[in-house]
Amino acid sequence: MLTRHLRAWAVCGALLSTNPVAAAEYMVQSAPFLVRGDASQAESRALREGLEAKVVRKYLTGEGWRFVVTIPGLRDEAAGGAAAVQLATLLSGSVELWSVEGKELTKVRDVAPTAAVEPEPASEIDPEVQRILVRAAAALGGPQGGKDVLDAASSVRFEYDRALEGGLEAHHVFVRRGADQALSVRIEGGDGIDSETRVLGDQAWLRTGRDGNFVVQDAQRGAELMSRASPVGVLPLVLTLADAIEGRPELRMMSHRGSATVEGEACDVLVFAGDRTSGPMSFEIGQSKGLVRRVSFEDGVVHQFDDYFAPATGLQIPRTIRTWRDGKLLETTRITALDLNGSLPESMLETP
Repeated sequence: MLTRHLRAWAVCGALLSTNPVAAAEYMVQSAPFLVRGDASQAESRALREGLEAKVVRKYLTGEGWRFVVTIPGLRDEAAGGAAAVQLATLLSGSVELWSVEGKELTKVRDVAPTAAVEPEPASEIDPEVQRILVRAAAALGGPQGGKDVLDAASSVRFEYDRALEGGLEAHHVFVRRGADQALSVRIEGGDGIDSETRVLGDQAWLRTGRDGNFVVQDAQRGAELMSRASPVGVLPLVLTLADAIEGRPELRMMSHRGSATVEGEACDVLVFAGDRTSGPMSFEIGQSKGLVRRVSFEDGVVHQFDDYFAPATGLQIPRTIRTWRDGKLLETTRITALDLNGSLPESMLETP
């Protein structure tokens, strides 16, 4: 992790001797992450941009324990708003601005990202790196595969189990028909609460507990949750590698660093050394089939992809994804179903 991760962050303002009441400060908070490793990556990006970011574990009603990126100790609303816009743009999703007076927290507003910054001109890619990446993209479905296959489907049903650090185990069912989406989370073990979220058109609802009532939710927040729970949210690299080769400068700046072994399979190792906006990372890509087997990041987070299968033409995805940080297993995700253009549980997409 960058040394900037060790920055001290301000938690309170100075008290005036003539005024015993602390002035209000402001805090920015990201959308929740299910896995600490994902939140830590967002934190790293924020720190590189000069934001005094910190990952905080927080209990959210209806969702259980989650991780959020916060920027505390902002002196006034103007400073808070500027930091919120910067973080929202960096993470490509809305964040929240909060007022803090003593122990009282008051939500001020949601802050949306601004238009994306134009990327720098693409650099020349090493021919050997390009060969390995293009082969990997083809193995994962090619230019018309992956995410494009999912987008073209009239319906999607995606089921997976997650076992998290601390003992929480949950079964997820994500469905989409057209633009309507729903997510059901059932707790199978550990401390958590069942939940069901529906985003139908421009409206969203949440129900917690198996016998609870649906309540109206912010539609944008609901859509962001669906994005993270969807196949692309769970498997972003695997489903978008072909586009990433052209669009992500980090991949074009990689170098070939020999070979390594993942679960007995010989792999080519590609390394990006990092720059001002992105930290170091490495890919390990199987030499036999060209499939991505392991991805490592600067903060010690490692994702490993095992037991690939083809649920549809143009799709090749792993059944098991394991995530470690500094050698400690954080999460195991096991995909149990990915069905396209088939029948869906009708009750999941009914208007409450």
